[in-house]
Amino acid sequence: MTSLPFVANPFCANYTRLGTILMTTLIANIGQLVTPVSDDEVRRRRGTPLKVLKGTELLIHNGRIASIGTGIAPDRVETRLDADGGVVLPGLIDPHTHLPASQGRGGGSADISSAGDGGWETSIQEHLQRMVRSGTTTVEIKCAVRSQSFDELITLQQFSGRRAPRVISTLFNSVPLEEALSSSTGRISAIIGELIPTVRRRRLAQFCDVDCGAKTYTHTEARTILRAARGAGLRLKLHSNGEDVRNIVDLAAELEVTSVDLVGPVSRRDGQHLGQAGVVPVFLPWNALGSGRSDQSLRVLLESGLPVGLGSDQGSSPIGIGSMWLVLALAISLLGMSLEQAITVCTLHNATALGMSGDVGSLDEGKAADLLILDIGDYRQLLQGLGREPIRSVVVGGDVVYQR
Repeated sequence: MTSLPFVANPFCANYTRLGTILMTTLIANIGQLVTPVSDDEVRRRRGTPLKVLKGTELLIHNGRIASIGTGIAPDRVETRLDADGGVVLPGLIDPHTHLPASQGRGGGSADISSAGDGGWETSIQEHLQRMVRSGTTTVEIKCAVRSQSFDELITLQQFSGRRAPRVISTLFNSVPLEEALSSSTGRISAIIGELIPTVRRRRLAQFCDVDCGAKTYTHTEARTILRAARGAGLRLKLHSNGEDVRNIVDLAAELEVTSVDLVGPVSRRDGQHLGQAGVVPVFLPWNALGSGRSDQSLRVLLESGLPVGLGSDQGSSPIGIGSMWLVLALAISLLGMSLEQAITVCTLHNATALGMSGDVGSLDEGKAADLLILDIGDYRQLLQGLGREPIRSVVVGGDVVYQR
């Protein structure tokens, strides 16, 4: 076997990559391999949503998990990565963020376009690198298009092939395209007739999202936009600003959107409605933290077996949550989840909220090798340092993209 080589990576000077020649990697000396299991398996086992394997090994081939077990034949392995008795966990997934520049470039909140000498693209690059260093391997980023400018989506498209992290771009409709378009009819026509077709033709986004509420788009407008987006081949998301939650839940279920981002309490009836339609509700702990209250409806939904997502909402305001580790900490300390539930939500459930649970979110054979090696020997030690980032290595698609 060869030792893990260091290869200069233009994406980040501190990154290590395995390159394209070494196709098979063995992660050995794993203290605990911790992964969420499917809801069906949880119900069948009547136990924790996590599976914990001790003293195991993980084989990666062509960027995917080939096998998990012990005694993997050395002659099949080209590169060996020593976990040194640490915990191996699926990469964290953030299903709700914004680029800070989406508000800042016109004023209003922190503007990353002014950071450093390399310009706006370099600032976005650094923004994504920080996510990887904190263990986020997949992130959804909402981009609001203003004045027919697609700069944010185009820049994210340039980084989408680098897999560090995996970037899911969303066309976010929250405010008028231009102040000159004062009528709602003009705005909707511009979105349907120009914006959505351009985004789809240039493959700038995977999702279309609409902010629905009294100060943004009405239910009728949101329905019109999302139907047009679906017709153009985009996947759908819906965002509530905290008003009229029940009607927004009904609209999300009607359109069978992939996920609905909710602010405010959700009833058991709402959860059942979303579950029947296969819609994942995504909550933002920052809102609960800012209001000083805990939303107990989250626990009701989890206990009912409905997948629930949690997003950081990074970039939506100058002050906010900086990493998914803090989201996980708030899920436990503020929202009343167990550690096992919080890990499941921040990995597998968040993958489901992006329609990616078949590819990422858990450590199963055939899935993408997106994982973290932690500097702790037992996952329960996370409770002793909530919010701390216990990262030793980050692997995305079989490549070691960060190593401390």
